[in-house]
Amino acid sequence: MNNASAKFRPGAFARVTLTVQNNNSLVVPTQAIIPQTRTNQVIVVKNGKATFKDVKTGLRTEGVIQILSGLSVGDTIATTGLLFLKPDAPVKIGKVITVPGTGPKIVSK
Repeated sequence: MNNASAKFRPGAFARVTLTVQNNNSLVVPTQAIIPQTRTNQVIVVKNGKATFKDVKTGLRTEGVIQILSGLSVGDTIATTGLLFLKPDAPVKIGKVITVPGTGPKIVSK
């Protein structure tokens, strides 16, 4: 931040609001993300089986995280029971929630 006029002093408090506009963003609940050493993953449920997919994430709030790549609109992702799922394991879906704006479907196991 440019402080050429010296209005801002060290230790001063500032409230900043950052407005980001990107209409093509997918967001998922933060609990759907599985952090790995070099990447993040989500579990996509397809044809009743679990598939682990690497995703590139963007902005994050306490409840949701932006997915920049790795998911498509309409993908169904798991948000609970992640520790019990393995690749190609059968998934029993308990509840499906569709994210507004035709985003991914969220699966609660």
